[in-house]
Amino acid sequence: MRGIRIYVAVLVAAYLGLVATQLAGGDRVSIAEFLIFLGIFVIAEARPVFLPRVSVTVSFIIAVVAIIELPPAAVTLATGIGVIGLLFGHERPSRMKLIFNMAQMGLAGGLAAEAYRALGPATGPAPFSDLPQVILATGVATGVFFVVNTVAVSGAISISIKSGFLKTWLGNFSWLTTTYVAFGASGIVLAALYELVGVLALPLLLVPLLVARGVFRSYEEVSEAYESTVLAFVAAIEAKDFYTKGHSVRVTEYAMSIARRLGMTEEQLTAFRYGALLHDVGKLAIRKSILTKPAGLSDDEYEQIKLHPVLGAQIVSEIEFLRPALDGVLYHHERLDGSGYPAGLRGEIVPEWARIMAIADTFDAMTSTRAYRSARTPAEAIAELKRCAGVSLDAKFVEMFLDALRDEDARKQFEARTRYEPKPISSPAV
Repeated sequence: MRGIRIYVAVLVAAYLGLVATQLAGGDRVSIAEFLIFLGIFVIAEARPVFLPRVSVTVSFIIAVVAIIELPPAAVTLATGIGVIGLLFGHERPSRMKLIFNMAQMGLAGGLAAEAYRALGPATGPAPFSDLPQVILATGVATGVFFVVNTVAVSGAISISIKSGFLKTWLGNFSWLTTTYVAFGASGIVLAALYELVGVLALPLLLVPLLVARGVFRSYEEVSEAYESTVLAFVAAIEAKDFYTKGHSVRVTEYAMSIARRLGMTEEQLTAFRYGALLHDVGKLAIRKSILTKPAGLSDDEYEQIKLHPVLGAQIVSEIEFLRPALDGVLYHHERLDGSGYPAGLRGEIVPEWARIMAIADTFDAMTSTRAYRSARTPAEAIAELKRCAGVSLDAKFVEMFLDALRDEDARKQFEARTRYEPKPISSPAV
């Protein structure tokens, strides 16, 4: 995307300009000390923990120590170059992502170091010489780092998915505020240790890093357990009805393309994703002969099918971490004009999450082959969504979905996942 390339180019230019300004201003870097900090920073970056929407490293603690102990130029270079540690991790970033991360992390570290220089002790680092001033300066530097880092990343996300910047920031990073405060405090303690022991103390910095990473890893393991539970349900649904294989995952991806544009919080997006994956979990309680019947359903059979949102909600309500997804599971077949089921809700009474899932579910159902009919083309499905917008489907969310289809990257994903061949989803003008 041209917009993100321009954005990254601006960040790179700003980073290089900051480095040049600091070096021209007389900053001198102790090569040995710089390389030790850089090495630890690289190690920390190489072992991120992957949370639902972002990856987290504990390298910021090292950055805080460097901000207190090293001149700004050294911090700017270490935090920027140190991102190459991502290349040694399990998931290697693309070239564009690596360059972006180097630029934004270097800017965050360099500007934070400048803030510390402006407010910190004039006689040097020495945390014990003027502790209140060190705490104040480190607090401000931490705030600068947090703002620059999260604003830069939020800008990239909002450009990529065409969402509002503030909603993107609130949804992705507001929850990290307390974590940064804790890491800033840890940095002061580690800097004090460095002052007492000297360079030999730097390897000891890896100990609290491992502890902090262990905390993140525990959270990741719980998330993985939740994910496995949800995917086990999805596998059970698909085993019962061959024709819906992949349906839950595709509906989730389509629905998430809308949800991200709304700037949902991290917790909301996680719950929403679970709800989308499990929207048909109630079909586990419906006879397979009804689900796979090649002919039209009798009135009695159709009434049984209409029970699956209620049955699904009963299943979900029994599992504590899935309860926030209840509305999406129970009401995803409701329609704005009251023609849906199970409650026949109308208008704004239909929960927002259910209105989003209805669009994703409808689109995938139309473009998928079922036992009783063939798939429609993507162009036909899009035309039907437009016809229903403002009548049975929420017009605002339909437009968001169509906007996602217009996006080049999203379009490739949709094209790869649509069941209809040979016409690609990029063919219709939307």
